[in-house]
Amino acid sequence: MLSAPDKTLLVKLFYMNEESATIALRKFRVQKNVKSGKGPLTPAGLLKLVKCFEETGKLEDGARAGRPCLKEARAPCIAVEMEAIASEAASGTSSAREAARRLGLPPSSVRNILRRILQLYPYKLQSCHELLPADTAQREAFAKWAFSKMEQGPTWVFNILWTDEAHFSLHGPFFFETQFPVNGWITETVNTQRYLTLLRETVVPCLIQRADFWLWGYLKSRVYLSGPSSLSELKDAILREVSSIHPDMLHSTVAGFVTRLECLLPCGGGHVKNILE
Repeated sequence: MLSAPDKTLLVKLFYMNEESATIALRKFRVQKNVKSGKGPLTPAGLLKLVKCFEETGKLEDGARAGRPCLKEARAPCIAVEMEAIASEAASGTSSAREAARRLGLPPSSVRNILRRILQLYPYKLQSCHELLPADTAQREAFAKWAFSKMEQGPTWVFNILWTDEAHFSLHGPFFFETQFPVNGWITETVNTQRYLTLLRETVVPCLIQRADFWLWGYLKSRVYLSGPSSLSELKDAILREVSSIHPDMLHSTVAGFVTRLECLLPCGGGHVKNILE
């Protein structure tokens, strides 16, 4: 189901592209990162939406006779139940299957309402590098070396050239580092304790490279705001947003590197819990 802002954007793109429904839908999918062939409308559906707008001056659907849609009627109940489940869980997580069991609804119906009506989606695991036992000594040694360099020159850390790479696409934004992720399989039943142990012992925090956990996410969120539709527009947007980053923001970001080093020494180069900056 399209929201009011999405309908407005579709109609706007329709008129901006010589009243071509096909081009308007293509550009809408690019801006909203929707896979080709998966909605939100067909060209005929967009033409019907535009016709309704021209005749009534409104984008919302008119009141229909008969019984109300069951999905929309059930959505508030499901939302309340999901919040109740999250408040009861020690980890603060909720379960669509548990909500379906409590409400006496099919799990597929609950998942459908969560996605289409409430715009809620399941959490997707992200692959990270594994922290091996041999890494801890190297990480601790690096932290000590970095602090010795900063004692010799307090501005040393601000003179480092931080380098990294990321992919920008007209069909973006995407926030993965590789097109070929490595999946790990767990042979035991996953519960809260085992999952927390997995995070503590095998997941390496983004500790060193500032571009990994700040620059690319921030930059992509800014670049795709303008909805570039060509490579030249994409390049111009990247150059514009990079040049607009304030020096104070860069200074604060690099200073966070020192904070991570300070957290690394007490644990002997081992896992560092999440750091909020």
